[in-house]
Amino acid sequence: MSELAEQGVTPPPLPSLPSRIVAVFMSPASLFDKLKERPVWLVPFLVSVALGTGIQLIVPAEMRMEVVEQQLAASGNEVTQEQIDTAMSFSDPTGVFQIVIRVVFGLGMYAFLALVLFATFSLIMRGTGSFKQLFSALCHAGYVPLAGALLSSILISQTGNPAAAINMGLLTPEGASGFSAAFLNGIDPFAVWGCVTMGVAVSRIYEGRSVAAGAGLLIFVYFTVVAAGAALGTAFGAG
Repeated sequence: MSELAEQGVTPPPLPSLPSRIVAVFMSPASLFDKLKERPVWLVPFLVSVALGTGIQLIVPAEMRMEVVEQQLAASGNEVTQEQIDTAMSFSDPTGVFQIVIRVVFGLGMYAFLALVLFATFSLIMRGTGSFKQLFSALCHAGYVPLAGALLSSILISQTGNPAAAINMGLLTPEGASGFSAAFLNGIDPFAVWGCVTMGVAVSRIYEGRSVAAGAGLLIFVYFTVVAAGAALGTAFGAG
């Protein structure tokens, strides 16, 4: 429960969602002070899902089909048109399957991260922040990596290269492979920015906690997940 609610005072109304999205980038501390009192999450989450669908549509369907055909061909078996059509239906950004995946994955990811933060700063460190406050902050901070996805989709569409995403793999030599290349390809600077933004949220929700405390914890979790994915991908590819 927020401090104002505990005092029996009605928290002031929140700015509109577009204003809150701008504030995520321009004045996150002020935004999270407001969300601490009114931790809303449903509308910003659903809007982010809708925007994510629109961002995926920036990449032409022909390019998505080319990627699907390459993935199917990598199995070494003959690829039929029926297999391609089935795979394309599952990868359609506007299809029920993809929308359900984005909703379930998004809710699960935010719930997991909120639980990690809540367990660390509320249960272990005896802070007064709530799970709902953290979940609300995550649903707003998620617009930062969404901006990165927008730029990556535009870059892929303009270059015609499905691999032309914005990640740290841009620092590796062309054709590089192995764990290091896979790890760097998995590091999205906008996701790291999102972790730092959540560090700001932690510092506003939990008095006395620094931005570095929350950001550092989330970046550690993020890098661990990326490293695990890179290791599995490298091992699978080698096999």
